[in-house]
Amino acid sequence: MDSHGINGRSPSPLQQTLTGALEGIPALFWRLDIVKNEIVFLNDHAVVGLTESIPLVLKDLRHARQVVLEQDMDRFFCCLNKIRKQQAASALVRIKNDEGFFRWIVILSMPDPESLSGTIGLLADCTDLMDTALTSGWGSNLAEKIALIDLPVVLARFTDQRIVMANPAAQAAFGCDLARESGLVLEDFLAAGSLEQLPMVIENLIFTGHWNGPLTVLDGQGELVFCECRIRAYAREGENLLWLVLTPQETAGEEGDGGSGEPGQPTPEVVAAFAAATDVRSLLRVLLANQPGAGLADAVMLSRIFITANRVEVTGQGAVFLQTPEGDTYPYEGSIAENIVRFDLDHILVEDTSRSIKPIDWVLFIPRGIRSYYAKPFFKDGILQNVLIFCSTETKRFSSCNIRPYQSLFAAFESALDRILAGLSPSARTGGPSSD
Repeated sequence: MDSHGINGRSPSPLQQTLTGALEGIPALFWRLDIVKNEIVFLNDHAVVGLTESIPLVLKDLRHARQVVLEQDMDRFFCCLNKIRKQQAASALVRIKNDEGFFRWIVILSMPDPESLSGTIGLLADCTDLMDTALTSGWGSNLAEKIALIDLPVVLARFTDQRIVMANPAAQAAFGCDLARESGLVLEDFLAAGSLEQLPMVIENLIFTGHWNGPLTVLDGQGELVFCECRIRAYAREGENLLWLVLTPQETAGEEGDGGSGEPGQPTPEVVAAFAAATDVRSLLRVLLANQPGAGLADAVMLSRIFITANRVEVTGQGAVFLQTPEGDTYPYEGSIAENIVRFDLDHILVEDTSRSIKPIDWVLFIPRGIRSYYAKPFFKDGILQNVLIFCSTETKRFSSCNIRPYQSLFAAFESALDRILAGLSPSARTGGPSSD
């Protein structure tokens, strides 16, 4: 297992104890975040003759088309589509190895029990693997499952809202035994304002099965802890539960960048530089040169979105984009923009592009050495028009804390961009033929 744990975090005690078991199973285990389109491999198992091919089969569709036998291609992509839709999936396919022969490879997946946006699975030689996989611990008891999750997880009964289980991360974050024998209920755990939201949350769960939003909870000392919360309905052994995943919000000064308050305003000189830009490249040049603080990005890219035409047009600024023509075109399907629209996101952070399964990352970013990025969307009348992407050649360069100061630049940037795009021909503005 990766010494840095899942998604770069330190492994939990249970993950550490499972390391030996995972290494003893002839399979490559993985976890996929469908919102970020990021895949993380949980161990280092290698299939003889397919050391590089096995991980790339799930990450790079161009590679998959080269190594999966043509007769098995439909079955492979049907399985992949189910994985991305968080459906249980299995497939047996033949993959060509380094010697030109093929191996039968089994792919198994299931929705991640610890993440609303995740899928977990394995990929390996198929000999006796299915029996091994189905008895190797994925069906272990619920307490062990939630102990694997690094974020605080709390389970409460739907009927009386009594907390019945909490993982070690929740105990550590809130400094108390939430599932103690005396029986803590959500009324004791939630702050007054959040408690008033609970009927609305319950109503949302009844109709949609999930709810996302801010909640404030009380820790063991009665102090307020502000959290982003995901709640979903969870049925187990005839009992209906509320599954709460809580993310305590970062405090002032964390990660050494960005601080905590509202972002300030750009200087008059920066606003004037935006106003003086005459085309997209010069506008991106101003943005790259006037990043907050020391600057996190090595390059910046604007992606113009034409959803109905299934097209995005990108223009980059910075050394990594020197050989990229202005208005370089890629499909909308599989793009960053598609994920923003599909999941109604206000930004995307990618910590490590090498973990990605998104086609655009393997075609556009990875070949140029871009290892992490921060994508900011811009909408008009509720329709996604542009995505601004700050790029770095280092992994984990951007975080929810250190991107905050960038907010101050966006109003002046968007105003200048609208002015520049308004000066283009109608076809260039809309991505379609001119009506002139």
